Amino acid sequence: MVVVRPLPNMQMRALLLSLAALLVPVIGAFAFPDSARQYEALLWLLALVPAFLLAYQRGWRGVATALALGMATVSVTYAVTAALGRGVPDMLPGVIVFYLAITFAIGILAERMHRDRARETEAAAALLDGLTALPNHLHAELYLEREFAAAVRGRALSIVLFDFDDFDRYNLQHGRGAADGILRAFATLLRANTRRMNLAARWRGDSFLCILGGADEEGALIFAGRTQEKLRGAASEYPLPTVSAGIAAYRHDVDDADTLIRRAEQALQEARGAGGDRVRIHGRSLEELRGGQSIADAIARSRAGYIEAGAGEEDGRRVRTACVLMQDQSRRRRMAAQLEQLGFSVREDVLDGLFPLTSEYDVVAIDVTTPSGRDLVHAVRERYPTTRLLGILDLVATIDPDLLGTRVDGYWHDHMPAGLLNANLRELVLERQRMVDVALNARQLREEVRAREREGRAALEESEARFRAASQALRDVVIRIDRTLHITFVNPAWTRLLGPAAAGPVGRAIGDYIHEDDRDAVVGEIGEVLSGARPEVRRDVRFVANGATRRLTLLLQPVHGYGTTVEGLAGTISQHADDAVTGPAQE
Repeated sequence: MVVVRPLPNMQMRALLLSLAALLVPVIGAFAFPDSARQYEALLWLLALVPAFLLAYQRGWRGVATALALGMATVSVTYAVTAALGRGVPDMLPGVIVFYLAITFAIGILAERMHRDRARETEAAAALLDGLTALPNHLHAELYLEREFAAAVRGRALSIVLFDFDDFDRYNLQHGRGAADGILRAFATLLRANTRRMNLAARWRGDSFLCILGGADEEGALIFAGRTQEKLRGAASEYPLPTVSAGIAAYRHDVDDADTLIRRAEQALQEARGAGGDRVRIHGRSLEELRGGQSIADAIARSRAGYIEAGAGEEDGRRVRTACVLMQDQSRRRRMAAQLEQLGFSVREDVLDGLFPLTSEYDVVAIDVTTPSGRDLVHAVRERYPTTRLLGILDLVATIDPDLLGTRVDGYWHDHMPAGLLNANLRELVLERQRMVDVALNARQLREEVRAREREGRAALEESEARFRAASQALRDVVIRIDRTLHITFVNPAWTRLLGPAAAGPVGRAIGDYIHEDDRDAVVGEIGEVLSGARPEVRRDVRFVANGATRRLTLLLQPVHGYGTTVEGLAGTISQHADDAVTGPAQE
């Protein structure tokens, strides 16, 4: 049986447009022979439309189809005009020769276009991962080399290496299809969570690499934490595996991109070694942060490293950035030149109204003798808290005293010695570094606390599940009561001992099930335990349910809350050796 496959929409539209283009000169030759004669050349040019359209869609096969359609149209036109006794259009022979030549030329051009398109498609496929449709290992390496070169020139760079925890076990438990689905879902999550200027790629196996150009360690930490949170909140048929992340940022001692990758891998191993579902930054050990002088030590190391390199020396380190905003061009240029001599990468602009700072700088120098400068200082404080502000003064002009109350981190004027400016900038940059380090370390500790809380909740849930499973299988009754003597928990053994008529005891007082001759004594002993005068209740008690009485052994001990407060009692109700059911028979 022959199966007829429908043509794709694009090819169907091309075919319909081709037929319409061929019908126009035919209709013109028959319906309006005299009027169309003076436009005959233009009408027959429409016969080239099928060649262009079909050649673009199908290459040489499209050209052959267009040629067949065109020749068939010419033949039909010739036959019909001869049968009607009309003269053959004057340009028809020339049209045939011209049509053949142009069609073959279009075919050659289309074939070259298809070859170029095929090469581009193959090149693109070589840089994409087949399973996740993310950039692959090779693509990531090429991209990282480019970003690393930019980082050497002063641009910030951080990478985040993600890897699933216990992915092999998940694969064995749920199958290859479910594992591949997790990889595709995580790739989709990364694609949606990564900015277009950055790159998320499948690195190898179940690991993924995100290259964050222009991002520091704190930005990478926020990105990694946000990605983990979205994975935890994703819906799935099976419990999703957690993912750990290792972060490495470009620093002066990183020789090449491979070193950066190795550092991210080391940080990832630390995250997995700490229990998984964590983020670690290379060179920032949480064990040090837990110490008494951890943050101070990190600041001291940062300060020492900066002073060794000098405030204005690159020495392979990240170039410091500054922005100068002044209205006077000559003074602005002079200030910018001094900053450039100290090694800063400087942007300068006119202070006109509220200048929109779209990037974060280490230092922003602002003319604070104008209302616009004061407003901009407030805006920078709010948007970039760690950016240090250098107020520029004009000692010649009269300054509004109200404007001098604008809080900045340092001042500069035209007559300030270069050495003093250098010292001030050193202190400003070190102050910013201290703030960044403290904020980053605090965020790391918060993330660790959250990870411990997640682990604690999971362990508690597992413990409760085990307790409930064990209590379900016990033959003795496990019971808990609060300070008001109301039952808060019993296991199924309760109905096995007291019968179905005693079902649903939670929320009722325990005294409702004790024989009236024993009730006062039991309640009195429970009160003594709650007050601390008695360590426990241990006695034989007659329980009553649906008129039947059973002699059982009751053991209750105090349950302590915070401090020495007794929140209630818990214990067991077990069958007595002399137990016998008296009264009406139980169901």
